[in-house]
Amino acid sequence: MRSRTRSSLLCRVFFLCLLPSAFSLLPSVAEAGWVWTPQTGWIGPAGAVKDSPEEQLVFAIAFFDR
Repeated sequence: MRSRTRSSLLCRVFFLCLLPSAFSLLPSVAEAGWVWTPQTGWIGPAGAVKDSPEEQLVFAIAFFDR
């Protein structure tokens, strides 16, 4: 019976003290680099969206090479 009380106390300490502090390490804001809506399509970083898939591939390869 004594070990059950001790484990119960340890669980309470974890959930009341350690768990909230772990959540404080998470970032408070998350932003998406690319956003899609039916009205606008894909919106991303300036200059990154090209008119055709071929232009997009050329841009991506050049960006990778830099």
